[in-house]
Amino acid sequence: MTFNFDTMYNHDLPMGRLEATASFFYTSSFFRVAGAHVSEKGYSVVNGTLGWWLPGDKIRLAVWGRNLGNTYYGLYTSPNTGGVSTSPSPPREIGLGVDIKY
Repeated sequence: MTFNFDTMYNHDLPMGRLEATASFFYTSSFFRVAGAHVSEKGYSVVNGTLGWWLPGDKIRLAVWGRNLGNTYYGLYTSPNTGGVSTSPSPPREIGLGVDIKY
């Protein structure tokens, strides 16, 4: 079972527009490789952005975060002769961004 929830909020200010977004993803446990008994525990991931559009909606300054709960999960799993190889999820990421419309 999987579940996604996304939300966005905008609020006009005297000096531009405030924009906030958030996303939540959940999955219950599941088998990664059919017949290989390789499973992934259930997990959830939260992402978010807080941005400010300058007057004219041409430039946005933002702070964003991905995997805010620092959840570990496998992105890719493959059985091989040595066992099972798994590529881990990226850790928590936080950054700044500038968007320019032209």
